[in-house]
Amino acid sequence: MNNKTLLLSVPLMEIKRPAPAIYHLKGQLIQVGVECKAIDTNIIVYNQMKDKWTDVEPLLAWHNHNPDQELYTELRTRLELIVHNEIEEYLPDFVGLSIFSLNSRKIGEDIMIYIKKTFPNVKIIIGGTGLGESLGDTKFAYAEEMKARNLCDHFITGEAEITLVQLIANNKTTMKGIDSPMQQIKNLEELSYANYDDCEHSLYPFADYDSGHPTYVLTGSRGCVRRCDFCDVYRLWPKFKTRSGKHIATEMIYHYERRGVFNFYFSDSLVNGSMKAFRELVDTLLVYKEKSGMKFRWGGQFICRTSAQMSPEDYQNASAAGLENVGIGLEHASERIRKLMRKGFDNDALHDTIVNMSNNNIRTVMNMMSGHPLETPDDHMENIKFLQNYQWASDNGTIAALNLQHYIAFLEGTDFYDKKEEMVDTDVGPFWKNDLLDFPEIYNRRKEMGAKCELYSWNTINEHAFMEYMHRELEYYNNLKSNSNINKIELHEV
Repeated sequence: MNNKTLLLSVPLMEIKRPAPAIYHLKGQLIQVGVECKAIDTNIIVYNQMKDKWTDVEPLLAWHNHNPDQELYTELRTRLELIVHNEIEEYLPDFVGLSIFSLNSRKIGEDIMIYIKKTFPNVKIIIGGTGLGESLGDTKFAYAEEMKARNLCDHFITGEAEITLVQLIANNKTTMKGIDSPMQQIKNLEELSYANYDDCEHSLYPFADYDSGHPTYVLTGSRGCVRRCDFCDVYRLWPKFKTRSGKHIATEMIYHYERRGVFNFYFSDSLVNGSMKAFRELVDTLLVYKEKSGMKFRWGGQFICRTSAQMSPEDYQNASAAGLENVGIGLEHASERIRKLMRKGFDNDALHDTIVNMSNNNIRTVMNMMSGHPLETPDDHMENIKFLQNYQWASDNGTIAALNLQHYIAFLEGTDFYDKKEEMVDTDVGPFWKNDLLDFPEIYNRRKEMGAKCELYSWNTINEHAFMEYMHRELEYYNNLKSNSNINKIELHEV
């Protein structure tokens, strides 16, 4: 059986750095002799439509309720042409589509339709976290529908490195993970290194490090050491698993010595989930730096730890080894709300983290939300006070930006989901409600947070796109209210 394979990403994905899944999977396939090409179509179409991207993002984030509008038609047409040219030139036997999220489903479906119509002999395999409603979803209604409609030949769930190889290289279709719930990969060190040979780095904005040099995305661990009540990561990976720090560093050194790449970002839930692995990574990089003079630049998602867990010396060593850029899930400045979320850190740990990062020139983007369904006015004021109290960290670049959200999703199977009935206004649809907070008030609080960020000169991420998304939600809410013969709620101005 021929097995030449073309791997394609599907919008919407981030644009700062390459979509890692297709390059990791390419590494696995070529290791067993499969001819493979990986193309990030997301970044190609972004560069064609960058002047309209702030409108494309909310269009897809709204789950494509209006797929016939002019902007969506342009996106689909451009993407079809990209896919057409790649298939016509490469002539693959298989096309693998990475459906990254729920926002990728509609455009992914349209691309499948196009491929089946134009290249009927090409077999389509789909995978990615967008196949289920949540990471731990075992129903895969979307994937089952695509297969039932003959838009894809197979779908792969969860960790795909083993199953994709078995499917394409060995024509094996009756194993866990192929058209069924995933199988767990026990030892991450058995996987091959990512292969970025096809990656066109010049297409990406170099927002991570502002260095003008390419960034590779690597995986050091999977799962999480925490169990936040709203998060479904633990459903996909019930146990946290990590490569050794030495093994991770060795891959970084491999890419540098082979391709000259020295910027890296980790897709892990937490780069410091295991302090043993973290310290080993740092120590190995410091030894290599001493030997070669090369200082890597790297980052990833980070967890706030107490000073007993992560000392000032740990920050100093990590910075010396090249740690520059981390993301932190603060979520909320109210300690009370974070306890309800089971975030696992208090204000002292948060403060120590920010101070140590400031002292060592480590930058962070913080995820933060406004309008938790159990949020009181006092909790909301804690968010406002955070913006005031840590304006110095924003001014000096320690907190480079806030990724300011307004909600957390009710992901099936999470502990937060079990509280859904008491928090959702079932009369008007899936909107949070309790005695203190309804959706218009959530909107107003989120609007105030945006205004305060502007007042105190905080950088925010995708503010335009997010507020447009919220405005659409608000219109939807008020329409449902009107149709329910409930007076439309007038919004006060912030």
